[in-house]
Amino acid sequence: MKFVNQWTKWGVFCFVLVLFFYLLAPKVLTGLGKFLLVEDALPASLVAISPALSEKIATAYRKGEVSRIYVFVGDHRRSWKALRKFDFNRWVMDRAKEFGIKEEAIQVVRRNLDVSPEAMKTLAHFLAEEKIISAVVFSPYYQTRGFRFFMDRALGVGAESLYVQSLMKHSEENFDHWWLNTALDNLYLDQYLKIFCYYFNEVLGTSIFEEAS
Repeated sequence: MKFVNQWTKWGVFCFVLVLFFYLLAPKVLTGLGKFLLVEDALPASLVAISPALSEKIATAYRKGEVSRIYVFVGDHRRSWKALRKFDFNRWVMDRAKEFGIKEEAIQVVRRNLDVSPEAMKTLAHFLAEEKIISAVVFSPYYQTRGFRFFMDRALGVGAESLYVQSLMKHSEENFDHWWLNTALDNLYLDQYLKIFCYYFNEVLGTSIFEEAS
């Protein structure tokens, strides 16, 4: 009888635990997704840094919130032949024409813009070269937290005048049951792992930024 009572208690405990996670999991997982989205409020007119053009950037340009746009198309010198031969300048300018952005407001930059120590180092050098003090960085919505996180640590006080926003409008729509989408599972997990890697190295007394230099 004692054995049966013990298993009954464990059964009830497991049932309550499963029910707890069943009821709270959607809210917790949705929160984990939303945490990756950063939308910094912008001050007066800024230069914009982005991996591509979008309607959101075009709207900011037409409103006068963005004065100049640097489009980072990546460094493809060691990539596939098709990418090395692709005319990124023409592609960007064609997109600018579609969005009603003047060509003189655009500058194509053949450097990478992503969430990595090396990219943060590249961004810091670019800002110094162009003498840019304040700018807004547009990136895919799920990378905005990573950009904010790594820029703050890589650039220090210099990051205080840099702002982060998602590349597209209505990014919140992507958080509806995102855990049922395998592609989003991998993208979101990748961002959390990068942040975890930073803290893990800090505990070990090393810096991922030093490793990237």
